[in-house]
Amino acid sequence: MSESTEESGDSEIMDDLIVLGRAGPEFIQDGRHTVCLGGWSPSHGFVRLYPTHLYSNAKRWNVIEVPVEQDEGHDWRDESWKIVGSKSDWNTLYEKVKEVDQLERGNAIELTREIPKTCPNRLNEEKKSMGMVEPEEIHDAYLEPVENPDPIQVDMQGHELKSKKSYPHKLYIEYTCKDCAAKGKHRQHCIEWGIFRFWDKNPDAPPEQVINNLQLLNDDWKKYFFIGNQRNRPNSFIVISVIRWKKNDMYQRRMSAWS
Repeated sequence: MSESTEESGDSEIMDDLIVLGRAGPEFIQDGRHTVCLGGWSPSHGFVRLYPTHLYSNAKRWNVIEVPVEQDEGHDWRDESWKIVGSKSDWNTLYEKVKEVDQLERGNAIELTREIPKTCPNRLNEEKKSMGMVEPEEIHDAYLEPVENPDPIQVDMQGHELKSKKSYPHKLYIEYTCKDCAAKGKHRQHCIEWGIFRFWDKNPDAPPEQVINNLQLLNDDWKKYFFIGNQRNRPNSFIVISVIRWKKNDMYQRRMSAWS
């Protein structure tokens, strides 16, 4: 994802952004090493926020407060925002992301249920760039090799800096969503941050272990896909985050609402 060279647009404080997930790392044009953050705001709906630091108060289910602005020169998509000063204040940008709350498990389950669900095809028809999908069936999940991965960069302290294109594998998911508008299966690349973190921390583990980590083929778990399109390929959607709950936990949470 590229960024315009000037900070512009009307700014505001968004103080109710619930983090749903982050994508794998990447480099933008001027060399900044960043991740794209996605979430749900009761006041704004789905939100895409980038560039952001790899490490900040942006864990899933954190409620964050952050000064934001929209800029069509940065990204034309309605759901896209950037942090005020994202270029000029880059070295301290993480300080602008403030954790104001965190959803406990039960409330996170309820939010997952309440967020409107859709189909990638409907998002295309409605010219929307983000949404939540409830799979009716996950047909398959598998890794594909990456030809000519991007080189790994090294910073001044000797730390390796990777983009999601530096890894030798890609995870793909094939599924049919509830009330699906597609004639066939959806096949989407999954770029959840946790996949790349696992590969970094467990270099000797089988790379396909990430499929089990995400419980993609485990029928005891209910899955939801938080998806977004690509700015330069607006009809192509990717899985930003796999939100998953044990079905028994969801059942118990629902029963507790009636007690």
